[in-house]
Amino acid sequence: MTNEPLTACAERMKNGNTLICSGQQGYLLEVTDRRQTVWSRQVPSGSFVFQAKNIERRLWTDVQVIPVAGGPINFYHVFDTSFAGNNYLLLGSFTGSLPGLALVPGVVLPLNLEALLGAMLSLPNSPTFVNTMGVVDVTGRADSTVIVPPGELFPALIGWQLNFVHVVFDSFGTPIEASQPTIVTVVQ
Repeated sequence: MTNEPLTACAERMKNGNTLICSGQQGYLLEVTDRRQTVWSRQVPSGSFVFQAKNIERRLWTDVQVIPVAGGPINFYHVFDTSFAGNNYLLLGSFTGSLPGLALVPGVVLPLNLEALLGAMLSLPNSPTFVNTMGVVDVTGRADSTVIVPPGELFPALIGWQLNFVHVVFDSFGTPIEASQPTIVTVVQ
């Protein structure tokens, strides 16, 4: 017998599913109330997971800074599976997240109405705003990319924070959720 503690946890998620961590086996999975596996992940052999937690953050990016010279910003929309099949739209703002815009009662878009927001609303799925409008897949995921072309950002913007948010719509086109802002800072 070993003195090492067994590491495992389970968490009931908002959608009614359960997130399970089987620590020493390095195994994570989400199951429905009918014990159907929604997804599972095995960490590399010899590794174990101490704990897992469902994080309500739904929008992630691969960078925290964007050079003033431009480049890509990749976004990862992470929903629970109850959002599968719903439409999403990625939006952004140069001028912060407050005061924001009320879309419907209970859903506030934490962005301000200005040029970046206008461009992303009028040019979704363009060469600059790649997959910024689409459908959440069956695993509750979607990916988008914003490609900042050279010369689009001016040196005066160094230090500014770009705020990005996604909005999810029901089958009638009514906004049902806006994510918290994900921030990318313009650097030299």
